[in-house]
Amino acid sequence: MSMAGSRRFLSQKSSEDKARRCFNLWNKALATKKASVVTARYKYGNKYGVLLPTLSNKVRRTKEGLEDYFKSFLKNSPQGKITELYASQKAGYTFASGLYDFTLTTDGKQSLVPARFSYVFNKNCKIIQHHSSQMPEGN
Repeated sequence: MSMAGSRRFLSQKSSEDKARRCFNLWNKALATKKASVVTARYKYGNKYGVLLPTLSNKVRRTKEGLEDYFKSFLKNSPQGKITELYASQKAGYTFASGLYDFTLTTDGKQSLVPARFSYVFNKNCKIIQHHSSQMPEGN
């Protein structure tokens, strides 16, 4: 492998590692089942990131809107697992897109929800933008 090819590989791996670290922080916030903890992942400076959520038709971009969504979403004890990831970094931001599976628990029954995602994380893994949508064709 050439040096340029090697650098590209390391850069891609570094981007994917950063994206996974940021995602894992968000996923751990979900595990707390506290809307305020999850919402804090979207706060950077005095602003909140934009969420286009999986299980709502409303764009969420305020503290109140994010907390409202997560209060409902967290009732299902969601936990995500990335199954396919594409990531890059530029100017202190990490861009991540791919597929993930969510395990949701409702009335004691678990269900798997395959979804696609895109995130923009800042250097501190705060979420600037997040789009998630259920796969239209299921599994």
